[in-house]
Amino acid sequence: MSRSKEDSLKWFPLDVTFFSNRKVKILKSRYGTDGITLYLYLLCEIYGGKGYFIELDEDLIYLMSDDLNMSDEKIRQILKFLYERSLLVQIQVDKSSTLFTSDTIITAEGIQEQYQMSTKLLKRDVEIYQELWVLPEDKTLNHIKFVHDDINPRKKDINPRKKTINTGNNAQRKEKENKGNKSKEKEEPGAFLKDPSINILFLEYLDIRKDLGCSNSDREVEILTNKLSDLTNEQQKQTIEDSILNRWKGFFPKISKYPNKKSKEAMPEMTDSRVQAYKDMEVQFTEDLWPELENTEDEAK
Repeated sequence: MSRSKEDSLKWFPLDVTFFSNRKVKILKSRYGTDGITLYLYLLCEIYGGKGYFIELDEDLIYLMSDDLNMSDEKIRQILKFLYERSLLVQIQVDKSSTLFTSDTIITAEGIQEQYQMSTKLLKRDVEIYQELWVLPEDKTLNHIKFVHDDINPRKKDINPRKKTINTGNNAQRKEKENKGNKSKEKEEPGAFLKDPSINILFLEYLDIRKDLGCSNSDREVEILTNKLSDLTNEQQKQTIEDSILNRWKGFFPKISKYPNKKSKEAMPEMTDSRVQAYKDMEVQFTEDLWPELENTEDEAK
């Protein structure tokens, strides 16, 4: 099938919740504005190039380093973070393929979802390489037509905590998804907290601690989880997010010891003692000052 038509995008929308995305927040927390800039740079290169993927090679890293004034090492570190958080997907293809100059392809489900929504406005079919399409079949729109070429992808490295997407045919994909559902609990290591979403957040925090030089030993993890054990789910989430954003090595829950401030019920002993002290002072003051007041009244008469 021919691919003569240009399917790159001239523009792409940026979600208004972009900076409130938890993954983006952590990206900014770890790498500052450099992390955000590199991510947006890659989105522009992908949408403005092939539309839904880009080849990663030394030339691209060199260009990004020059354009963004970043070191090669920092670019590779940020890319590694983007892969681990599934903001980007790295696909390895056969070096013998004549379709690409590099054996590494970068894409993502979110990128492809936005790409197919944008190309839907073209009101025609769009041909894509099936082996590089990571969107599930039930999320793929009808105008997306697969092209089969000799790409021979070897693997797709997504988030290591999630199962790898199958690059085979639909039957193989469904079979692996079924197996993945049966063994879901076994595939998610480190179930430290009961709530799955908070547990994932906790694992991300452990990565931050590792970057800060902490060992994350069994004893350290136990102490951290104990600090969260008496908190509600919302308090746990807030506590972990605060530590991530501030790059703290520990947890500092924002919980008031006295929910009813200054109330007698909240501080019974302190309130009672203070009241009694004030009464004693009042009595003593009256006894000491009363003779003087009497003398002053007599002189006035």
